[in-house]
Amino acid sequence: MRTERDISISTTRRQRRSQILLLLIVALSIAFGFQGSRGIYAPDEGYYVSVAQEMNDSGDYLVPRSHLQPWLDKPPFNSWGIAVGMRLLGQNEWGARAFHGLCFALTTLLVYHLGRSLG
Repeated sequence: MRTERDISISTTRRQRRSQILLLLIVALSIAFGFQGSRGIYAPDEGYYVSVAQEMNDSGDYLVPRSHLQPWLDKPPFNSWGIAVGMRLLGQNEWGARAFHGLCFALTTLLVYHLGRSLG
């Protein structure tokens, strides 16, 4: 038999799940809402996208390269994420920015959970 406390905990869990779902929808809308409204920004985005594109073209995911020269200015995690997005969604702005959009949404959820645990 369910007690009043069990019902209260169940309602709180449902509310929290609803809040997380709403937060995720808002974060993904902000992250991907303006995709395609502008091109790749030069030079910064261009460097990252070209490195990821060369990774996909060459199949060498260990050493990032730009114009066939090792490009070790940044850790490769960013280039790997962009390369995966471009492999899944194609070599376009959506593919190039999918990784960063997902990182934005996950960071938003992380900040939410940190705030809940501190408050």
